[in-house]
Amino acid sequence: MSTTYLEMSVPYLFWAAGLTVLASWKFRLYIRRLALPVVGLLIGTAIFDNLIIWSGLVAYDESKILGWRIGLAPVEDFLYAIVAVLLTASMWHILRRKGDQ
Repeated sequence: MSTTYLEMSVPYLFWAAGLTVLASWKFRLYIRRLALPVVGLLIGTAIFDNLIIWSGLVAYDESKILGWRIGLAPVEDFLYAIVAVLLTASMWHILRRKGDQ
């Protein structure tokens, strides 16, 4: 049985969300402040992914995607952008706060 892109992405999303909750709870990361970076990266991902798919640089195995798309890009591809923002912000807060102690 082959793994889908969603199955590969979800564990990272949960891990990043858990780290973000920890950073919010212990290191004063304000989750609301992540909305603008998430939206910005999602817009950038939509533009860039559609361009690289359209140009033929990247192709997806149709049997491994949900079939929902934003333009040419499968929705699973956008999970990486969300994970990147959550991990970057969380690690930044955790490491910065640990350095202050």
